[in-house]
Amino acid sequence: MSEPSYQRRTKHPTLSVTHYKDTIYLYCDGACKGNPGPGGCGIVLLFNQFRKNFRVYLGEEVTNNIAELEAVRFGLSAIKDKNLPIVICSDSTYVIGLMTKGWTPKANIEMVEALKKYLKEFPKLSFLQVPGHSRVPENEDADKIASFACKVKGEAGVLKETDVPESEKAKKPKPQKAGKAKNSGEKYKDPYYNDKGAKELEDPDSEEIRKLVEEEMAYEEFEEADKKRRLNEWGIEEY
Repeated sequence: MSEPSYQRRTKHPTLSVTHYKDTIYLYCDGACKGNPGPGGCGIVLLFNQFRKNFRVYLGEEVTNNIAELEAVRFGLSAIKDKNLPIVICSDSTYVIGLMTKGWTPKANIEMVEALKKYLKEFPKLSFLQVPGHSRVPENEDADKIASFACKVKGEAGVLKETDVPESEKAKKPKPQKAGKAKNSGEKYKDPYYNDKGAKELEDPDSEEIRKLVEEEMAYEEFEEADKKRRLNEWGIEEY
């Protein structure tokens, strides 16, 4: 099997891993909120044209290093054919150092030894350290899933298929303010307020007021649709 590698694209500050045929690529990432705190794993498995994403909630008192180790273990547990070539892609220097460079663990000793023993069940296994937060698509996805797993929680230690969550909430359209009249020295006057600052519609039938009202209605419809989408996709109102 050719050595795994990544290559820099020339036009964009993005890294992409070279994926070889008939090789499983396991992108794994661990996260926690607090260190220690609620922890989770994000896993992306690639094999030729096939792909699966998984998340795992690890519990309430999890460190970042434990989450990184567990991400490797849970990722491997999702692979059915242990005899296929497997490349574990991780941005964790901690994991790469312990598993490939002979580092001696000062903590999590039993977990590290158990993982090393588990790795021996995969005869064609190799590691590739990818740079973190460098827009490697699958690594970025694993990072998002790991953070999401910490938030949604659920039953600890259970591997669940998942979609890649959005990195941020959908942007809401902002109503446009009416501008100053062209070629006029008059100051802009908000049609919603009178000179004393009291909210009122000076001319409810004006074209300007009608547009503002329509924009407000569209904004409210967007908020309601966005809330339903979050509930349908993730089962929560906020993420």
